[in-house]
Amino acid sequence: MRYLIYGAGTIGLTYAHLLAVHHDVDVLVSPERYEEVSQGVPLAIKDLRQRDNTYQSTVFYPQCVTSPVGYYDVILVTVNRCQLQSVLPILAKYQPKARWIGFMQNNWNLASEVDQYISPDDYFIAFPSSIGGGRDNNGVKVIIFPTPTRVGGARAGAKLFMQHLKEAGVASSYDARLLDWMKVHYLQQSATAGAIASSGSFSALTHDPGAIRQLIMALRDGMSLCRHQGVAVWRVFPFNVLSMMPLGVATAIMRHALQQPDVVDMVTGHMKHGFNEWLAGYDEVLADGRRLGVLMPAWQAYNPAVQRYKTTIH
Repeated sequence: MRYLIYGAGTIGLTYAHLLAVHHDVDVLVSPERYEEVSQGVPLAIKDLRQRDNTYQSTVFYPQCVTSPVGYYDVILVTVNRCQLQSVLPILAKYQPKARWIGFMQNNWNLASEVDQYISPDDYFIAFPSSIGGGRDNNGVKVIIFPTPTRVGGARAGAKLFMQHLKEAGVASSYDARLLDWMKVHYLQQSATAGAIASSGSFSALTHDPGAIRQLIMALRDGMSLCRHQGVAVWRVFPFNVLSMMPLGVATAIMRHALQQPDVVDMVTGHMKHGFNEWLAGYDEVLADGRRLGVLMPAWQAYNPAVQRYKTTIH
């Protein structure tokens, strides 16, 4: 099968590396990045599927293109959430060149954006639960988790993609309510962005029980907003549990989870290139809360720190 990976970041390059073992995979890059990427991308991979405890180094030589070449069975879109709006008009033009388009990202309102350009019958959605990490000038550093990649949307396209993931040794699961799950999960990275901005760093956040307590309260604000929008939060683990357990217990559990080495690697890696996306998510959720008149005091409390933090990274 032929794939076009639209988005040559951490997620796109890692899934391209995995899929290319059994399929013909093109990676779409800008002309400015063509030479850099096509000459090889250093990958440092900790594969928890194999219970690896260390990162193994390899070099992935993607088959790069600067525009689609021929017909594709799947165009897999892995751009970050902030880039999607500018990409959709281009994808609408590419659609006749593909049987399926797959959107793999974390997104607060994916369907409302995509459906303006592409019919729901022609695309599937996915969340890269199996991959976490980041990239810098030295290459891509990722962890491959045994956690299944979540897939939803058009069933025929989703089924095809899941079969290809299986061939690559990546577990997957179909979720008919993936858009709801994704909306709740979006709260996690968006609220964490606010907490990091307020604390000054991820390390400072993870060592401050008071800051983690505030994070739990902000997440509960976000879950209230999701409920207001008709999302069945009670279906989404672990957020359903966090919303009900005593605040002190939830704080202790969250602190323990955030201090796990693989979580630290994943978050700090993503912050190198993807933290703007998290901060934009914080703003997006807050704007929806204001628009709908949902009170979000703990979420709102992060706002001054978020706006200050953004001025330091632009």
